[in-house]
Amino acid sequence: MIRFADIIGQELAIKILLKAVRNNQVGQSWLFVGEEGVGKLTTALAFAAALNCSDRTDSGDACGRCASCKMIASLGHPDVQVISPDGAQTKIDQMRIMRRDTSYMPVVGQWKVVIIEQADTLNYEAAISILKTIEEPPEYLAVILLSRNPALILPTIRSRCRIVRFAAVTVEALTTELMKRFGINESSAQFLASYSEGRPGAAISLIGNE
Repeated sequence: MIRFADIIGQELAIKILLKAVRNNQVGQSWLFVGEEGVGKLTTALAFAAALNCSDRTDSGDACGRCASCKMIASLGHPDVQVISPDGAQTKIDQMRIMRRDTSYMPVVGQWKVVIIEQADTLNYEAAISILKTIEEPPEYLAVILLSRNPALILPTIRSRCRIVRFAAVTVEALTTELMKRFGINESSAQFLASYSEGRPGAAISLIGNE
């Protein structure tokens, strides 16, 4: 399932996003900033799930059970798109396709959500091509840029996004969650939490890797 409730840490980021969902203050572009593996992509998908959920909780979180939530969890929702780099860069042709696709209304949910997975790999031409979409997204569109280093993002794009910062989780908190969720022993969980430097995604990817 992809829900805010399932994310390890990132309480401040989740608080900001839940408030945006509840108050319907979403129609803008977002910039999620933090190290790789801290949970930016998972949180972006949870945001998309909450926006399109047909049985949202009182807090604003997704239910995790409806058809929309299940499609997002499997990366099969027609209105939610994750754009990864093409080689070392995110290129203008990818952004042209994104602009074309987002010019149409959602086909299943209430919102179209575009997640640019490594926004700091946008080359100059690609960044310029989406500037208008970032400045004035359609009322049904949320664009989420994920970045490890916002200084690499075009200032005219960065200045038009609402920035949400992601931090490493404490080793103690991550150790506890790894034990609870994956059933690993305390020494292994503590090692993974320390080795990953508090990045849940990095720690989880190493479970079972001798």
